[in-house]
Amino acid sequence: MKTGKLKDKKLLYIAIGCLIVSSLTVMASPYVDIEGTVHQKILSYIIGILFWISLICGWTLWFGLNWTLKKNGSFSKKKERLPGILRFFSTPQAIVSDCIFIISIILVLLSGLHIINSSIVEMISVTIMLITFHLHYIFNGKVYIYLTCKREHLREQVKGANV
Repeated sequence: MKTGKLKDKKLLYIAIGCLIVSSLTVMASPYVDIEGTVHQKILSYIIGILFWISLICGWTLWFGLNWTLKKNGSFSKKKERLPGILRFFSTPQAIVSDCIFIISIILVLLSGLHIINSSIVEMISVTIMLITFHLHYIFNGKVYIYLTCKREHLREQVKGANV
């Protein structure tokens, strides 16, 4: 079980890495032009492909881990907690990512309402919002808690929870 849990933990970190790469590709979108030069066209296709492949790989790995842990009996099928996407501040990592997520949502809204007129702030806040959205979902979920938390009482909370 120890080696299986270690393998699952590595897959979780690979999934997080894929989702971060997917979010970072948004930063490159202002610099690509599908109508521009051949190099810009190629770059725009590469960025688009990288976005979708990393997004699909990241969530496929995460949902695969969730399915595997449910299949192995690590989680029961009772619904005693909210899903990770609706829960906030469940772990120390979730506290940090959720606070940054909320701040980035406010910045995106202020940029959208043209209260902040800076395309750089807008692109950075959208990218950070995407990254922290993915991290919010993962860090508040039972898969992350089960695989990473050393405190037994947090892992016991996960027993019987449904992601």
